[in-house]
Amino acid sequence: GRGGYDRRGGGAGGGYGGGGGGADQYGDSAQKSSFSIPTRIVGRVIGKGGSRIKNIQDESGARVKVHSNRENHSDMTSVDVFGTEDARAEAERQIQQIVNQDDGQ
Repeated sequence: GRGGYDRRGGGAGGGYGGGGGGADQYGDSAQKSSFSIPTRIVGRVIGKGGSRIKNIQDESGARVKVHSNRENHSDMTSVDVFGTEDARAEAERQIQQIVNQDDGQ
């Protein structure tokens, strides 16, 4: 099984985002922020085959990890964002935009 939490280094663990990538960019200096989004829009944030979340990561330079915990049926899903302050802010802004679009419907 794939137990445990993120062991630094090999980008294997990330359910989405294909791990790896520019993992070296994020040494121990990388900061992490976490926030929650409504579970019902997780699919929209991730996009088809992970395309949307990949875009967000490419554009922001941050790494985004969505904790997909479908089995506990909670209304909110936590998201971790790793990277510089600017990168995290940009990733959060883009995700927030998707959340806000949802509320407008």
